[in-house]
Amino acid sequence: MELFPSTGESPWTSILEGITSADFCVFIIAGRYGSIVPGMDISWTHREFREAVKQNKPMIVLLHDKIEDLPSRWCENDPVQQQRLERFRREVEAQSGVCFFRADVGLVSGLTASIRKLQSTASITGWIPAGINPMSVQETDFTHTYDLVEAEHILSRNSTDPSKLDITYRGRRRLRSNIAEGVRSFAQDFSRSSDSLPFSNVNPPMFELTFGHRSLAGDIRLEEPRKSSGSTFVQDVYFDPPLQLGEKAEIELVGFLPRYRFASLEDTLSFGSRTPLGPLKFDFISRAIAFPTRRLILQVFLPADLNCIPVGPKTGRATSIDEAASAALAQSGHYTRWDGHLGDIPGTFMRLDLPEPRFRQYYRLCWQPPRASR
Repeated sequence: MELFPSTGESPWTSILEGITSADFCVFIIAGRYGSIVPGMDISWTHREFREAVKQNKPMIVLLHDKIEDLPSRWCENDPVQQQRLERFRREVEAQSGVCFFRADVGLVSGLTASIRKLQSTASITGWIPAGINPMSVQETDFTHTYDLVEAEHILSRNSTDPSKLDITYRGRRRLRSNIAEGVRSFAQDFSRSSDSLPFSNVNPPMFELTFGHRSLAGDIRLEEPRKSSGSTFVQDVYFDPPLQLGEKAEIELVGFLPRYRFASLEDTLSFGSRTPLGPLKFDFISRAIAFPTRRLILQVFLPADLNCIPVGPKTGRATSIDEAASAALAQSGHYTRWDGHLGDIPGTFMRLDLPEPRFRQYYRLCWQPPRASR
């Protein structure tokens, strides 16, 4: 609903266009019925569901299995809304297959499995259809373009919990605005491989903006984190005024991520089994290409005393790794590995310096942790 247009077009017209153009629709239903359509006894979400059924759209429905266990602030407390929600849930179960979930991990795994099933059973052309006249994605389709995304990671053992690894981070981005209304902010985000190793409000990541420059006058500032618990940490870099069309900016952030990765292969395998990628014999840092990007640089330093074995680059989607493409990437000349020192600390460097990374692709630098000492 936050994407409703401000052009005078009715919200329902916008919704209809979205449903009609969608390859499939995803409905996530938990403890709330949702906002009521003005003048109607039905929520926007319920009305959208009926429209998707009417258009015979492939659907994924994720239904919370036990809403009585949810905090009261996440549930309907009005008896009328509770009845509406119950009728909606019964209607959904009667008209479509559903996948039940209780926690974030179940939600992610259910969605992933459902998408895979749709890919194999439904006729889905994709966001960029491959047909006689394929749609091309232009830079102007996005709010901004990255001329450079660079991220360096230094691993170290956590001083209070040797089974976990900390990461010291330095990131640099150069971007330019593609839209007339200007770019107000962009997100600096980090995701753990599992909710079993969550970010903590007690000891959250710490970042500071060490450099900020824009080609026109204005300020750049780092906002307070808007999410610092669970599996994701998000902090926004804010431009005041927004970056004008064609304006460029360069920023550098440094920070510290405590207990960000596991130090042993056993823990990596155990907790990796709860993620969409499944258990892997290596761990990694990654970058998803969500905006047009001219150059991507990823670097990792593995101190020798961690006994981690460099694996190299891997590429693929969020839920899969393309081994053939990964092998080609490792031999492309864009990946380098060398032994050296960071200050007086010996270790191994891995570096991926890639021009024109592929849109919607994930790029990872991977290492194998050692087995836990007995």
